[in-house]
Amino acid sequence: MVLVGSVCGKDISNKVLIIIIERDWEMKTIKIKVYKFKELSKEIKEKIIQSWRNEQSYPWEDENRAVLDEFEKIFPVKVGKWEYGYRNFIDFGLEYDYMSFNRDVLDSMKGLRLRKYILNNYYNYLYVHQFVKPLRRDDAFISHPRVKSQKLSNGKIYNSYRSAIYFEENCLTGYSAGYEILKPFIDFIKNPKKDVDFEDIIKECLESWLNYCKEDYEYWLSEEAIKEDIKINNYRFFKNGEIYIERRFN
Repeated sequence: MVLVGSVCGKDISNKVLIIIIERDWEMKTIKIKVYKFKELSKEIKEKIIQSWRNEQSYPWEDENRAVLDEFEKIFPVKVGKWEYGYRNFIDFGLEYDYMSFNRDVLDSMKGLRLRKYILNNYYNYLYVHQFVKPLRRDDAFISHPRVKSQKLSNGKIYNSYRSAIYFEENCLTGYSAGYEILKPFIDFIKNPKKDVDFEDIIKECLESWLNYCKEDYEYWLSEEAIKEDIKINNYRFFKNGEIYIERRFN
């Protein structure tokens, strides 16, 4: 349950909520105290944390899924059922129909030979031109092979310039889970093990993504993360633990 109060030009920094009720030309003022999280009792804090876990939705689910979708577009893999949180698993299969050579050929590749195949076929997905600096011009898109332009919410254009000779690891969608899902490929390129094949790397990639999502989800549910969210958003509570949402009327 969320209680809503109406504040008429009153700062609640003194932790007193002023509610003005107007009815039949009569006005009544009621003062109710609101509290910071740290000012509440231990029992009420535990109640708030548990309620937070039950009522809030994990905010990064769409971003995690977008990374997985992008991975499927690049590599010959089809992901089936998956879940992270209370149960953690991911099913997948390789789709060799989309590949221009025999499955046995790829299955036999390991070590340096597999590394060469990966670099020849997926380098531009695993690495991107290294970011150098933003360009000063912010009133127009710049057409250049190493300039990425993006329109910001304020209407200005952000033009970022990238190096022609230096590269950095790709992040797929720009969300951190993108680094995790590609990390096994990056690690293999740095250290091509002789007993690892293509399917092994794909499996490691998906497990890496799953573990990242699981750990991020578990942290989001943690007491530390909930307290941090409450502090950042400067939430106030009534004595019984119900959250106060401020509305101001001019």
